[in-house]
Amino acid sequence: NLVAAPGAKGAGREMLGEMERIARQENKEFLRLDCDVDSEFLNSYYGSQGFEMAGNCEDGMYKGNRRQKKL
Repeated sequence: NLVAAPGAKGAGREMLGEMERIARQENKEFLRLDCDVDSEFLNSYYGSQGFEMAGNCEDGMYKGNRRQKKL
């Protein structure tokens, strides 16, 4: 799990940008992530950053939305 501190303005965008840079450097076709199905904020945020729905995932009690961004 990777999270930014709630008060660290812009940290999420910076982390996503670095992950995207590394994925491109590694010639990946997609950058994928997931977030809790009930997190309206994260689902909206990731959508605004270009991550489209790509299914669901479950791990024990966790239920997530899988998202991906074509690089």
